[in-house]
Amino acid sequence: MYHDWLALLGDNLKPSKTRVIIIGQGFAGLNAAKTLLHSSAYKNALEILIFDKRNYHLFQPLLYQVATAALSPAEITTPIRFIFRDHEQVQIFLSEVLAIDADQQMITTTVGEYSYDYLILAAGAEIGYFGKEEWKSFAPGLKTLPLSLEIRRQILLAYEEAEMRPPHTPPTFVVVGGGPTGVEMAGAIAEISRFTLQKEFRKFKPQATKVLLVEAGERLLPSFSKRSSKRAQLDLENLCVEVLLGKKVSAIDGNNTLQLQSTIASTASTIICASVIIWSAGVRACKLTEKIKSQHAIKLDRSYRIPVQEDLSVANYPKLFAIGDLANSKGLPGIAPVALQQGKWCAKNILCDLAGKARLPFTYFDKGQLATVGRRRAVMEYRGFQSAGVVAWLIWIFVHIYYLMGMQNRFLVLMKWAWAYVNFKRSSRLIIEHGSTRR
Repeated sequence: MYHDWLALLGDNLKPSKTRVIIIGQGFAGLNAAKTLLHSSAYKNALEILIFDKRNYHLFQPLLYQVATAALSPAEITTPIRFIFRDHEQVQIFLSEVLAIDADQQMITTTVGEYSYDYLILAAGAEIGYFGKEEWKSFAPGLKTLPLSLEIRRQILLAYEEAEMRPPHTPPTFVVVGGGPTGVEMAGAIAEISRFTLQKEFRKFKPQATKVLLVEAGERLLPSFSKRSSKRAQLDLENLCVEVLLGKKVSAIDGNNTLQLQSTIASTASTIICASVIIWSAGVRACKLTEKIKSQHAIKLDRSYRIPVQEDLSVANYPKLFAIGDLANSKGLPGIAPVALQQGKWCAKNILCDLAGKARLPFTYFDKGQLATVGRRRAVMEYRGFQSAGVVAWLIWIFVHIYYLMGMQNRFLVLMKWAWAYVNFKRSSRLIIEHGSTRR
């Protein structure tokens, strides 16, 4: 029905070409481009320019599977040029955007300057360290493919060093942040230690590895119900993950030493010596939002996101849209379903403009939320319905397989998960040389 509506709308589009520039090809930017291309009159009406620093679309929800050696990078990525190979009206630039002039409707990139009729900002977010940017080199986060490979390198190397160096003490992994990413990461590392590496080392026992999950709040998964939060914590503790609630990081140094301060009571700080620190405590909008030049000041929020109006455009600039993780839209969470729906809705409003129709305010359809703790362990919530355990885990698998780009990716990931379910093996355990994963 939705595509039929677009087809009818496309028949009324203006005959002259309209240039739409999309910056970023995450869930938001990709779905904006696809929706524009579904219009029946797009060949004669639209010219779409795509700018991205990377040449691939990344399925971010499975980055932790790359970081824990369950999947390889190619299985959660799809080349952007492959996606739009049949659309000649789409031009793709592997380029960084240096500046945006909202008044002149112009962007400056590393490959030149380009004017636009419509600009869609969909460059996503990056790891946020709450003003402590020096922690970035000590505690990498799961937001990009290079960083996930760096985390994988550090995790696997920690096991190797425990085997090679006396007193052969099992490593200690600290995951900071008890949201879905932190919970999934802590559970995956615990499973590696208890099952995958169980018989592979001689001088220490991998199952004695310490995995700590640090959360500043009073419970894990704060966006979930208390019941789901408690179930996730119980599942983690059954995997021997130590959950530290009400603790925030106050310091990190180059020796992988963390200082934790209680957020609940006035107690002495706790010192933890870690082998690897993984940061999943917060994000901020990418630095693209700070590169906008405008006569009408665009005030960013505390996370450097751009406040948007009901139609997803920026105030005073109806031809400028901000969607996904870099947009502040009525306090909606920075999750993939929001970005996906905003991308479609933003494109739909551009088509409304071209057809001379009124724009529609964005309405988010809540599809629930999922978080996996490990093999046969997950929690799920959907409009009051809650589930945990095997059922939630199977739903989690189905949802992630469904949204992966391309049938080949879906098949490979499904087969790997099935194989890992039987024998706990992780086939992508490669230690990549330090530096090859840095951007």
